[in-house]
Order: sequence, then C-alpha cells, then structure tokens
Amino acid sequence: MHLDEAQRLLLINQYRILEALDPEQLHSYRRARVILEGGFAAHYTDLPVFESLLSLSQEECIEVQKILEMFEAIQEALARSEDEHLKTTSGLTFDGFAGNDERVQMLYTEFLKREGGWENVGHPVKAYHPHPSLPRYRRLLAVWNTFDAPAHLQDEQLQELAKVAWS
Repeated sequence: MHLDEAQRLLLINQYRILEALDPEQLHSYRRARVILEGGFAAHYTDLPVFESLLSLSQEECIEVQKILEMFEAIQEALARSEDEHLKTTSGLTFDGFAGNDERVQMLYTEFLKREGGWENVGHPVKAYHPHPSLPRYRRLLAVWNTFDAPAHLQDEQLQELAKVAWS
C-alpha cells in the first residue's frame, strides 16, 4: 500500500488527536503515528485505520458463516455425546482465525458474534498464531457438507471429522 506525503500527514495528525482524546489506546495510536512518521510502508496495513478497508467477498463471508455453523453443530453434538474421548479430541473446537494470516475472517467473525450469533462457538481471535486455521476448517467443512443432517451430528460423524482435522 502506498500513501503519499499529504495522506501520511493527515493520518499522523489524526493519530496525534486520538492520542490526546483516548489515553487508554495511547500505545496503539502512538505506534501508528510512529509508523506513519517513519514511512514504514510494510506496516501500513497494521494500522487500525486500515481494518476498515479490508473486505471479504460474498463467497468468503458465506464460508465463514458455514464454518461457524459447523462448529456450532459440533459443539452441540459433543455436549450430547457420552464419548469422553471425543469431547477432548483436538481439532473439533473452533480456535478462531489467525490474526496475522486470516485477519479479515477474524474481524468478520467478531462482527457476527457481536451481532448475536454463534454464542456456543469459541473466540474468533487467535492473535498471531503461526499456523492458519482455514486449511483445517476447510477440510472439516468438506466432510461436514457430505453428511445428510449436518446440524445433528452423531458420534460416528464426529469421529470422521476428527480423523480429517489434522490430516
């Protein structure tokens, strides 16, 4: 992303004002101002102002919604299950999206949860986890979509999902 000098100066001044108005976010605003003052273009997308410029296509939004629906169904099935091993199986929980690689999906999930959906699904943020979650979620989703009644999973289906979670 490129910002010309005038754009940088406008943002620098806005961050100075925000530093004075919101002391709780002082560190974040100061960091943003220093990035802009230094012209550190590689870090421009880290700036809070650019979160509003990120976007997901309609297909990507639907994918995130399907992932959340899947994990909601998994959590409900695990709550009904009497198989204690399944309840502790790694890969059957929603671990959120990696903030470094899946930031747009993470922000969209936060938005959806704020809007009142998917309360039983885990936290949408994995901060700066070194491994993206989407590949695992997509493997699970591919299998989940083959089930006749994916919203009402049985133990056998949970076991099938667990097998592909880390493959």
